[in-house]
Order: sequence, then structure tokens, then C-alpha cells
Amino acid sequence: PTSALDGDFELENLKGNSRFSICFQSNVEGTDEDDAFSVGFNIRFHDPPRTLEDGESGPDGERASKLVEKAAKIHQDWDTLQDHFDFLRNREAMHQEMNDEILSRLAKWTY
Repeated sequence: PTSALDGDFELENLKGNSRFSICFQSNVEGTDEDDAFSVGFNIRFHDPPRTLEDGESGPDGERASKLVEKAAKIHQDWDTLQDHFDFLRNREAMHQEMNDEILSRLAKWTY
């Protein structure tokens, strides 16, 4: 991340029926058509890890609860990693297409 506004964000302990807005800002001036870009984002909703049943406690139960929380965090991190790789694959495909077009034009000029 290049600033506090870049990267992955997480909202926790949200109330049901909450409402949120997502805002994207472009600093490109209206006459600057060459600076076009794409914006991508993913939104995921995760159920909180299950907790112990009422009346259950003790060191084994607490340890099991912590393991479940850690497993849920690992799963979320894995999903985020897959999102990043999807982005990289898409970007590579776009650049490969541009490269093929350039090489095709170059071949036409040289023959």
C-alpha cells in the first residue's frame, strides 16, 4: 500500500441492517484522456467464527475457540490472496494483448 487509503480493509462488529457507502475518487483532470484507469474491488461477508455453547468453558474450550478464530482469519487471508492473484492475472492478460498488438504493428512496418 502506498498510503493509508490503499490496501485491504476490514470492518468488524457491525450491526445488522447497517448501511455503507463506497467512494472512489479520481484526481485525473477532465481533459486528460490518456490517464484512463480501471478500478476493481471485492466485497466479502464472513460469518463470525462459532463460539462455545452456553455453559461450556475451560481451557480446552477456550483453546478450541482460539483455533477456530485463527482458522477463520487464515481463510480470509487466503481469499484476499486469491483476489490479488486474480487481479495480477487480469493485468497480465491486458498487457499481453497490448504487447501482441504492438508487435503485430511492428511486423507490418518491417515487411
